[in-house]
Amino acid sequence: MPYSSKSKESTMVKAVVNTGADAWSHYIKVLLAEIKQINNNVKNLEDRIADLKNDMITMTAQYSAKHDKLHELEEWKKKIDEVVSPTQLGTLTKEVDELKTFKAKAITVFAVVQFAMAAALFLAKFMK
Repeated sequence: MPYSSKSKESTMVKAVVNTGADAWSHYIKVLLAEIKQINNNVKNLEDRIADLKNDMITMTAQYSAKHDKLHELEEWKKKIDEVVSPTQLGTLTKEVDELKTFKAKAITVFAVVQFAMAAALFLAKFMK
């Protein structure tokens, strides 16, 4: 078949026009149904895009909150590192524990010495 310069659509329209008004009416109904389907698909896509935008906004807010918290932690760590290093902090904790033990022992010894002194004075009074 020789090459025709006519488009497919114009050939379809001529075929519909040549067949009569019923075919034209049917063609318009089919075309309207197709346009409605495309319109529904576009609406569905717009709804989906809106949902995705909302999801992105939510995720962005969550990311921002986590980023802010991370920044706060980094600042806190820098401040702590300026004051004391982790190894120094561990050593300091051990020293505090040792001082608590020494305090308990010192209070116990002091109480025993006080009791002994009171007993010695009591006995000294009766011995005279």
